[in-house]
Amino acid sequence: MTSKPMFSLVIPCFNEEGNIEKLIHRCKSIFPEKDFEIIFVENGSTDNSLDLFEKKLRNIPNFKLLKIKKNLGIGNGIHEGLKASKGSIIGWTHGDLQADPLDARKAFNLSKSLEGNFLIKGKRLSKNRSIIELFFTYGLALFESILFCKKFWEVNAQPNIFNKEFFNLWKNPPNDYNIDIFCFATALMNEVKIKRFNVIFRERFSGHSKWNKNILVRLIFISKTIIYSIKLRFKKNDNNKT
Repeated sequence: MTSKPMFSLVIPCFNEEGNIEKLIHRCKSIFPEKDFEIIFVENGSTDNSLDLFEKKLRNIPNFKLLKIKKNLGIGNGIHEGLKASKGSIIGWTHGDLQADPLDARKAFNLSKSLEGNFLIKGKRLSKNRSIIELFFTYGLALFESILFCKKFWEVNAQPNIFNKEFFNLWKNPPNDYNIDIFCFATALMNEVKIKRFNVIFRERFSGHSKWNKNILVRLIFISKTIIYSIKLRFKKNDNNKT
């Protein structure tokens, strides 16, 4: 790329070798070189992901590869990618193809009509989601809403797109998956404009979820989320205007 992009999308990937070729092909069809920078974060994978990225990203000028040697968590990978981004409108989505990169393109298009600080976020429809998944999602949303005295809903939905000025408000984001709650809470506590739009949560193209393996793993995930949320809510908050 010879000029500064307007939009930057970060896509963290950890052990996603089965998805990488399809992911790159999908992104190439959606994000033209003009205006778009795509940053794939190779987040310390132990499979063949790095070799695949280095091979498949050749000769795609607006696709970048950020290599992280040790996986400290998806939040760390996302944060490092965002710090490296050059666009004025930035954000992230996941690399497992359950969230279509086209949704990020839609969010970037929506950003053109917004002024000031904003967060654009997907809102997952119930299609392709089990009763158990919906139970956990709605239960956590109710807990977060009561805890923060603000409306939390579909906090883990992708993508997350925002302006660079909002990103500059971030202080000490978590290294793990709680970065979604951190981002949403930071927007709410700073009265940042939040715009939602419907997205479909799809089946994985390849591989298995790193957290959604069974009921026990889900309960551990929820427990860690609750503990982090309580700490975030009651700590001396450097992420809000007060």
